Amino acid sequence: MRRIVWFGCLFFSLLVAAQDPPFAEWPAELQEHFGVAGEILDHAFRYRSVPVRNFSITNINVGWGFSILNAGQDGSSMTVIVSFKPPDHPDFYVQGIICGEGKDAHLFDTTMLGPTETGADFYQDNTGFLTPDLNSKLISCFSEALIMGSVSKKDTNNPKVGYFDSPDRAIRHLCYWARFFQTRDKKRAADLLVTALDQEKILLQEMEAKQKYSELSLNLNLFDKRLPLANLDPRLPLDKGQLADVRSWLAMTIRMRGKLSPFLPGAAERIAQDEALLARFR
Repeated sequence: MRRIVWFGCLFFSLLVAAQDPPFAEWPAELQEHFGVAGEILDHAFRYRSVPVRNFSITNINVGWGFSILNAGQDGSSMTVIVSFKPPDHPDFYVQGIICGEGKDAHLFDTTMLGPTETGADFYQDNTGFLTPDLNSKLISCFSEALIMGSVSKKDTNNPKVGYFDSPDRAIRHLCYWARFFQTRDKKRAADLLVTALDQEKILLQEMEAKQKYSELSLNLNLFDKRLPLANLDPRLPLDKGQLADVRSWLAMTIRMRGKLSPFLPGAAERIAQDEALLARFR
């Protein structure tokens, strides 16, 4: 057991330094214990562009518990959330996308959420992200799983790792975090929800100002699917400021859906739904 714990400490120190070895070279005991959760954890440590704030772990070993949740589908891409439960540390969480099926399935775009990380901190630290070796298959997944908006790529010192910037990608993950926590930590879900709404509102208003109505319609529909407000727990403990943010979001979507109604399928039905939600969030 001491040997396993020592290996865990060694591999963790290598992971947080964004260096090899990858999961495939972990000790057999760790690979067997963690399985796909270990691969997701490996990616989350190595490809997050900045460390999680106020968060550290002393070792990774077979004493850890974990659970995996299928959080939703986007086409052929599945979002999974893994809850890691170190015995001597608070639980933390990793979200990742599995693209493709069967032998073609591969892991893509992991993010880590610390035990106390706020929605605002997550958004700020995850609009920029690292991803390995974007071959054509991954680029296809990249485009399908996310509406990337105005993605920018920056050069890195490692030719096998690219650095990208995308607010859309961070918002997508916020949506899934908010849904995940509404049955586990309602106060945290409220924080993540409002952060996602506030940041998506900025993007939609920019599209509207530039008269990019097709892009606006596409983004609004996609956001509705990823974070359907009608399905959220009505008992989320929203404070006055958060409640005002939700109402502001709904007032904006009602107005936008009216403007977009000539080419937005089901606009009238969605407007009625948003009006009902606006009456509920008082």
